[in-house]
Amino acid sequence: ALMIGGRLAERFGRRRMYLLALALFVTVSLAGGIVVDPLLLSGIRVIKGMCAALTAPLGAAIIATTFADERGRDRALSIYALAGGSGFAAGLLAAGFLTLHDWRLTFLVPAIVVSVILVAGVRLIPRDPRRGQDSTNRFTPLGAASALFFALAVIAAVSAISAAATYGWHDPRAVVCVAVAVLLAGGLVRSERNNGEPLYFSPALANRTLLSSMVCAAAMNGTNLALLVIVTMRLQYDLGWTALHAALGVLPASVPLVLAAPLSGALIARFGTAPLTAAGMMCTGSAALTFAVPEAPTDYTVDVLPGMLLLGAGFTFGFAALNSRATSTVDADHKSAAAGLYQTAVQLAAAFVPMTVALCWVVDQQLAARVAIVVALLGILSACAGIWVSRAQLSDVDRSKEQQ
Repeated sequence: ALMIGGRLAERFGRRRMYLLALALFVTVSLAGGIVVDPLLLSGIRVIKGMCAALTAPLGAAIIATTFADERGRDRALSIYALAGGSGFAAGLLAAGFLTLHDWRLTFLVPAIVVSVILVAGVRLIPRDPRRGQDSTNRFTPLGAASALFFALAVIAAVSAISAAATYGWHDPRAVVCVAVAVLLAGGLVRSERNNGEPLYFSPALANRTLLSSMVCAAAMNGTNLALLVIVTMRLQYDLGWTALHAALGVLPASVPLVLAAPLSGALIARFGTAPLTAAGMMCTGSAALTFAVPEAPTDYTVDVLPGMLLLGAGFTFGFAALNSRATSTVDADHKSAAAGLYQTAVQLAAAFVPMTVALCWVVDQQLAARVAIVVALLGILSACAGIWVSRAQLSDVDRSKEQQ
């Protein structure tokens, strides 16, 4: 849905697709609060995930096209990114509280909230400009076959990791899932080669700024969520906290987000996106190190809180800068594809890294922490590569000016 959403927006307009995704989210959320069949609930969750996948890149695209000046656009995108990050911790807390009363409220309350957003969107989001008769975007293939191959390959890969963690890699279930994932990946490659305008193997991937931003954002998001999993488990199993208290325990990670949101645009203008990204990944890596100690936490204030604040600071410095940086040097013709690829990388990390860490936790707590550290190191390396790319681009600009 992340990738197809961009092409649907090109055909039918960003505003229309964004509002349609919100309306569908409200509808299926209300249905989720009524039905009791597990299969129907699973299907509703899938549809809600698709709606969320549509709104993420479309919301950023609407902001990018609404704000004409660069500084205002950077500030708006930063607030948008920080709101999304803080929403995760707030969602954990709200879900824990609502579940204590009735699990159906986890479907019904979001429906009410998104209904308000939908009404506000209808009134406030500017209409898309009219498209000329000579526009060819509406004839761009959606790439539905590639999207289907990709989604099924991801599901097979997730199933393989889960089966391997439970039964071992030599178990037939894990072997079959791996084989299916490889076959589906091959189908994806073939589908993309036959597609005149590839959905995933886009020319935008040749952009070094986009590529380094994708890797760094995936590593940051994956590490962030993985560490929240580790902290939640440690609070419940080592300190004996309830699920609701554990959700409150991760809330301090949102404090730096709330404090820095109004200043994010100014920080980007002052220091640039590449240095802020590197600073954010360093904070995230430091947070991973604080949770890698073998001793179980005995005092939340001493053993957990510093790491949570570092985690929030890393997300504050890095993620807003990455959202502004990712597509900044991509050609206008490939910006929609670039935004979809960026969001896909972020969401893939959100699916694979926390799951892998949680499965490793069952076997060895230190192994889980080491996995998070390795992912954070990958992000630090990609952030350093981003600084190198930025300097190389500045050198190219300077040489071009000298030649002129």
